[in-house]
Amino acid sequence: MAIAPGAAVAEGFALIRREPRAVMVWGLLIMAVFAVIFGGYASFFAGMIIDPPPSGELNSQQAAAFFGRMVASEGLAMLGILIAIALRPVLSAAVLRAVLHPEDRRLAYLRISMAELYLLAVAFIVGFGANLIVLPFMMMLGVAGFLVYARQWIAAIVVGVVVVLACMSGLIYVMLRMSLVGPMIVDDEKFHLVDAWRLTKGHVGRLLGTGLLVALLLVGVELLVYALIGGLAALGVGVSAGGFDHLDAFFGQGPGPVAAKLWPYLIPAPVLGVPLAGCACAIALAPWARAYRDLVPATPTT
Repeated sequence: MAIAPGAAVAEGFALIRREPRAVMVWGLLIMAVFAVIFGGYASFFAGMIIDPPPSGELNSQQAAAFFGRMVASEGLAMLGILIAIALRPVLSAAVLRAVLHPEDRRLAYLRISMAELYLLAVAFIVGFGANLIVLPFMMMLGVAGFLVYARQWIAAIVVGVVVVLACMSGLIYVMLRMSLVGPMIVDDEKFHLVDAWRLTKGHVGRLLGTGLLVALLLVGVELLVYALIGGLAALGVGVSAGGFDHLDAFFGQGPGPVAAKLWPYLIPAPVLGVPLAGCACAIALAPWARAYRDLVPATPTT
């Protein structure tokens, strides 16, 4: 069988319709991790607004308090990043499992099994391989830098453009050839790396079409999120300032009073972000499970 990019992309929307509760759980987990990361940095900047450090040189006690607050916020943000790294293969496997094994729907398809551990290992292996691909191109960019130093502007531009395009093409090709390793692992919970490379041979064009469609949809979701946050912020500013004609007086109050008046208007953003994040997760990952199933039909159970 051949991969159908349109049908593969439609699989994400079919999954959203079939498993809305699971999608909400995935979105809730994503937003929870985002809240931890954002909360770490936000707590530091909120502290700077509410209790700004005095101007001039800090004494030892003030410096200790300032750096203690900074370390605490950085630690919370780092904890969120580590959780995100651990959660990514779990969520990825859940979405792929929902397409490949829809009967195994307990716990919103979330598991901690060998499949998730294999996906984490593959992420590090592929990331390391991508760095190896980029390294020689970075050396070639050094040649472009030398040409700039020698004032060979046209040659520098040509070399730079060729290097960037070649690097991007190489990375995209490798990622497409490895794009079905996740579905292969989740399907039988065995480690696959070379097998995925073999499976995608001769299907790079259709996989590229699938990837482009997925990217366009994700850009649309991202623009929707930006429009949501921007609209809420604009509404909050307009109402709190008593109209957009009074912005100078409103922002002249200082960051503390402005933040205190604006934050209630941003509460709907994370609430609406839960379904958006869950849907984005399904749209981004389900097509690759469908592409894999197009190439490797499910074995009937007896």
